[in-house]
Amino acid sequence: MSYTSMRGGRGEKGAGSSSAEREEKEEKKKRKGCMRKDSPSASKTPTKPPIRKRTLRERLFGKLVGKKSVSKTDDRVPSSIPRVDSTDVPAPETSSAEENEKSDEKKQNDHICKDSPSVAATATEDPIRKIHSDEHLVKKSVETESVLTTDESDMGEKENRLFSSLKKDFQNYMNTSEPSTSQKPNNKFPNPAQICYMNSSLQSLLTLLEFIGDISHQEAAWKMVPEAAVLMAFMRIVRCHQSPDNQKKLNALYSFKKEVARRSPEFSDMGQKDAHEFLMSFLESIEELNPVMTELSNETGIVYKCPVKAHLSFRMQNTRTCRSCGDSSGTEEMFNNLSLNLVPQDSVQDMLDRYLLETDTDYRCACGGTSSTQRYNFKTLPSFLILHVKRFCYTSSMTLRKLQSNINNSRELLVSSQQGTGWYSVVSFISHLGYNATSGHYVSAGVQRDASLDDVTDSWVIYDDNNVTSVKGESVLSHHQKNAYILFYKRRHPAKTVLSGCYSRTDLMEGEDGFPVSFSN
Repeated sequence: MSYTSMRGGRGEKGAGSSSAEREEKEEKKKRKGCMRKDSPSASKTPTKPPIRKRTLRERLFGKLVGKKSVSKTDDRVPSSIPRVDSTDVPAPETSSAEENEKSDEKKQNDHICKDSPSVAATATEDPIRKIHSDEHLVKKSVETESVLTTDESDMGEKENRLFSSLKKDFQNYMNTSEPSTSQKPNNKFPNPAQICYMNSSLQSLLTLLEFIGDISHQEAAWKMVPEAAVLMAFMRIVRCHQSPDNQKKLNALYSFKKEVARRSPEFSDMGQKDAHEFLMSFLESIEELNPVMTELSNETGIVYKCPVKAHLSFRMQNTRTCRSCGDSSGTEEMFNNLSLNLVPQDSVQDMLDRYLLETDTDYRCACGGTSSTQRYNFKTLPSFLILHVKRFCYTSSMTLRKLQSNINNSRELLVSSQQGTGWYSVVSFISHLGYNATSGHYVSAGVQRDASLDDVTDSWVIYDDNNVTSVKGESVLSHHQKNAYILFYKRRHPAKTVLSGCYSRTDLMEGEDGFPVSFSN
């Protein structure tokens, strides 16, 4: 064998071996050159890209910069992530990936507005990581503000439709009426348009000093309850009713009427209404606060006693007796006023006694009898007894008409109950002036509010909206015999005949709660 062939043979073998090694090394170099240092292929550990801090724009709108989404396991510890083979994870070139990411981001920014629904959807559907507490607060405040704004605007539109006439009439009256030049306190109430039924009811209630004082003393309790807005509006009237500022009174009257109308929409306009229905609606709105006030008392320990229940409510026993077998059954009922049938020339005492007489009623007894009697008796007596005289009735043709018959407005009442006999004196009344049931005018009259029940001067006051007149009690009671509609009686105590003021009149003067002068919904 020649030298050339031997060298050539060794050379071919060596060349073949070194060629395979070179190819393998070159392939490794190529692969290594294409891989990023932090790629899973290089470290053989599937480490996720580092999580950066969100920008302010991202925190507010929840927008992701970039197209990629990260799985919900981003908050896992790296050691808990399973290892994978580097060949399963392709490693794109760094420059190419960055260019794609920037291009995608630019496209998204060009086509998606900052406040677009798709942005919010991205934040909701593709969470990146756990949001910090400050971001939760930012997001929550933005969402809450949006919801509240929508709810308030909707509520405002509904109320504007409901109270548009009410607000307009009050505002027009304020714009056209002349400002008061007198600085002397007065008890007048302006009447922008047919609210005499409300003014007269308020004037009579203001005569019930203990009732007003009880509401005032418990203000710290009911002020904590939003449902007690009607009491807040009422106390505004109490505090400003002696003010010479008509504008302040108009605002107070508007707020009060609106709060009553929230519960009873029939009072949301400026049409003529019934004073008795308005008065009862207001008292019932106070009674309806009992459940929420009881819950408040249980949670805070604050003691609350319903002013209506404490001063105006009373219990009566309704006893029914079968005429056939004599079997009797009784039920207990709560009242805050009584409606008496008008009997011409009768006194209020006589009409009350008639109310307590036994009457016939249709009732089927277990024995088969269909005729029974019914009778009411007082179980308890209130501090103030409100009596409503039925001056309006329906005729056989279902036409409402007013009864003009005279009655004797009793100055004193004796009322028997299971607790004993109560002695009452009239302190106020509301009259309906007019000859028919579809129109008329309400006025109120009452004792001088700082006078005693046994005041020898017999000082009374007639409240006719903006007109307030001092009169004698005997004269005004006699003059309103055919118009008296609602009468207020105060229970007397033999050892204490003076009206005790349960509140300081200085404390209840105008505007101490700082309510706004301008109208608002």
